Amino acid sequence: VFENYRQYGSGSLSFRTEGENLLSVLVAKNGTGKTTLLNAITWCLYDKELHLADEKTALPLVNAAAARSLPEGSLIPVSVAITILDDNNIVEFYRAINFKTSIDSAGNPRYIPGKSKFTVSITPAGDFENTQVLQGIDADVVAKQYFDEAIFKFYFFDGEKLRDFFAAGQSNTIQQSIFNISQVTMLENACGRLKRMHYDRTKKLAKDSPDI
Repeated sequence: VFENYRQYGSGSLSFRTEGENLLSVLVAKNGTGKTTLLNAITWCLYDKELHLADEKTALPLVNAAAARSLPEGSLIPVSVAITILDDNNIVEFYRAINFKTSIDSAGNPRYIPGKSKFTVSITPAGDFENTQVLQGIDADVVAKQYFDEAIFKFYFFDGEKLRDFFAAGQSNTIQQSIFNISQVTMLENACGRLKRMHYDRTKKLAKDSPDI
């Protein structure tokens, strides 16, 4: 589901999940948005558009038409949500960011990004009263278990980059990702999370109470 995202604007796409072969193939002419879809997915999951040809020259995420329709100083929300069905659980990955419109000295529009926010919502068997909403490290851990960034190209494969798909030396990365997905590394991940929590709270304490 998209909101004000690049040329997609706002709307949604659905993929069939029946049968044994849970593979979707997107075929279209060049320049019609196939790579944009892959970038929307990776931005949602990892806060990175991993299929950009040149990140430095890329336009802002915000849909230009939506931005032009608003006065200077307005906030424009941009978001992508991915919802999957895992057994009986509904899992939603959601990332959102606000852009502020402004005009530069040459009179050209500028779109200043805020900080993106990522959440994962897990609803057991459609019981929305017991939906669990995760943020921060907890949300990142769930995303890693479903779609480990280290092997994103195997989940979201760009047919124009066939050479990368068969690149040598990827076996160790794939093995480690399988461990992550199967939660073999759960204890290691838990220790890493505790270290991160310790760092964040120590940093906050130093800011709030420098004498301590």
